Amino acid sequence: MTQTTKTQKMLTFEEYLTYDDGTDTRYELVEGQYEDKVFTGATCMESVVIADWALTVEQVFNSANRP
Repeated sequence: MTQTTKTQKMLTFEEYLTYDDGTDTRYELVEGQYEDKVFTGATCMESVVIADWALTVEQVFNSANRP
């Protein structure tokens, strides 16, 4: 019996920058593979623009619901 392993193509940084799967999912490129990032509830969100970003998903949505 022969066992086969499906391998995925390693992606380049340029491919990562142009990738669009049509969703709002945020991805990271880790060792040439996409990893989706999920932020929920009390998880601190990350920002490449604001290095010391310290807001959670709950805080962002709660501020949007204020009158």
